Amino acid sequence: MSLGLDRFVRRAFLPLLLAISAAWVWGLVSFVNGLPKPLPLMPGTADGIVTLTGGPDRIRTGMALLDNGAAPRLLISGVFQDTSRADLRQLLGRSQARFDCCVDVGRVARNTVGNAQETANWAKQRGYKKIIIVTAAFHMPRSLLELQDAMPGVELIPYPVVSTSENLNGWWSRPSTIRKLSFEYTKYLLTRLRLSIF
Repeated sequence: MSLGLDRFVRRAFLPLLLAISAAWVWGLVSFVNGLPKPLPLMPGTADGIVTLTGGPDRIRTGMALLDNGAAPRLLISGVFQDTSRADLRQLLGRSQARFDCCVDVGRVARNTVGNAQETANWAKQRGYKKIIIVTAAFHMPRSLLELQDAMPGVELIPYPVVSTSENLNGWWSRPSTIRKLSFEYTKYLLTRLRLSIF
């Protein structure tokens, strides 16, 4: 590449790269600021509750909603094959009778797309039209995109969970939290792009 062409490329693409980077950072900040906040427990508002696995706080929150009467049934989506129902009962501290009557365990999903399909199948089998979605606050926007695409006729009520390890206060000062949020924001953008195209 000649010196003149090299200078032209730098002048043409460097500002563009800087503009794209600035837009991405601005989008990340807006994404984090717009994340849903934790809510109080809600009584009797839905047909079912779905917890997307990813941490014990999510599962405990889903069970608390079930116990509070937010809905009559709970699906825990994306449970590992080697995690038994007894393991989950022990984690939640519930009796077998309580667990067997009202909790379904989904083991097919391996990612958020799988969670959405597993949830859609569960809702269709049971005729549910209104579902509370329980997952981490930072994971909620992308989860709702996938879930809305998988079951457009179902009303989704987001119920975000913010655990101690996922505290977003002062997130910009913690490199590990910046990495997690940056990764999730990028996946959110790619999901929106994929769904808008296909």
